[in-house]
Amino acid sequence: MPLVFRFRAAVAMLVALGLAATACQAQTTVQFADRPVGDDASTVDSGGDSNDASDRAAGSASGLVSAADVYESIVDSIVFVETPQGTGTGIVIEDGWILTNAHVVERYAEVRIGRSDGIDLGEFPVFSVDWVFDLALVGPLDDDELVPFDRAPSADLAIGDPVMLIGFPDETNMDPTPTLTAGIVSRRRSPAVGDFPFLQVDATIAPGQSGGALVDMHGDLMGISGLEFGEGEFGLAFEADAMWPRIDDLKASPTNLVPTEAPVFELVADVGPRSTAGFIIEVDATAEASILAIGDDDLYIDLRTLGGTTLSAFGEAADPFVVPLEADGRNWFVDELLEGGEELIGEVEPGVYQVIVGTFGTTSKPVTITSENPMRLFADLEEQAELPIGLIVEGEFDWSGDSDEWELPLEAGDSVTITSDGIADTLLAVRLDGLPVAGSDDELLGLFGVGARVEFVAPSTGVYEVEVGTFDDARWGYLIEVLVD
Repeated sequence: MPLVFRFRAAVAMLVALGLAATACQAQTTVQFADRPVGDDASTVDSGGDSNDASDRAAGSASGLVSAADVYESIVDSIVFVETPQGTGTGIVIEDGWILTNAHVVERYAEVRIGRSDGIDLGEFPVFSVDWVFDLALVGPLDDDELVPFDRAPSADLAIGDPVMLIGFPDETNMDPTPTLTAGIVSRRRSPAVGDFPFLQVDATIAPGQSGGALVDMHGDLMGISGLEFGEGEFGLAFEADAMWPRIDDLKASPTNLVPTEAPVFELVADVGPRSTAGFIIEVDATAEASILAIGDDDLYIDLRTLGGTTLSAFGEAADPFVVPLEADGRNWFVDELLEGGEELIGEVEPGVYQVIVGTFGTTSKPVTITSENPMRLFADLEEQAELPIGLIVEGEFDWSGDSDEWELPLEAGDSVTITSDGIADTLLAVRLDGLPVAGSDDELLGLFGVGARVEFVAPSTGVYEVEVGTFDDARWGYLIEVLVD
């Protein structure tokens, strides 16, 4: 059913992303050929002992230098990934698993997988997600036409070595065909926290390439692509040596993509300039959505799909050459209530949706949210957890605009350095009893030059609050480390 909304909420300015993730190709629907059935159907062989795998091993031993040969050796090791909102690429690894980017699958429980020869393999579950390094595992799949990549070391790859990217960038064809681009390793980049190298390459990268394979001239997997850096649009690939241990962790720990606890119909959350309230609502067969947020400051309500796209109050234009005025990118809702109250009433397709409640105020204040639809708060495991000293800790921004407030016990006179970095553009604030002690946003350090660091001497003994937030509208994770002298 078309969207028919009556919005009463506030107009918000989108925060510009400091980092450009190579997003999936939005709103693309690709028709695969029918999958063979009966005696011609694919059978189970997830071990990768196919002739193609043997050919690749032989090619590596002989030292492939032809891009055409490399393409032929790896084309059956990637797949086309489609969600309700876009497309991406997946990498075939051992045991039938498909590796892709977290931002490709977002919160969708299932994605559609197609082979590079155009055969639709159907829908498969998203098993687990790593938001710190933008990884996701789909499957496993049973198809002996898929050839898994072997685990090859990437540490010997040198600056200037030739590499290639293979995936499905800008794929709008009815029969998706893998695209190969070539370049060199330009440099390695790493977060300001920990040893997690990314390979910066000058091979062309475009939407839909997310989740694609970076390979060397032997056809060996050197990393997973999906991010770009700088105005020159260098591609960034998470390097294989650091990637494989993360993949093993993903195999061992399935992820809940949406909250599963008992639903509520009223909740209270603190909302501030860099901290929103995030939850899901369930819309039943009546297709009716109703949310009311009440607080002291001017608020907004952002209704999103599980893929993260804000739903706007416009339908399809009768004339395809005429764009309705409401479709000009103003995705935030119009405030028609008195200051401090926002309400969303409308009709959407039955299903599960994300809701973000934020404020235009300058301080954090409690907001009461009620809904006729069942609500489930996103988990926020980092909130009020203790930050250990001398260890690297991982955190997630669990929804758009989430911030995490950690606890840090210190003694008077402690000399403290706190660093946070990752794919997310992070910022830090340190407080004691609610009063500011130190703060930092972009410090020109780390993976993208947008890591944050604070240095201070603890004025007194107590439990300090360390709040980590982000300037990004996208959902990412981060790394944080506390050092004390």
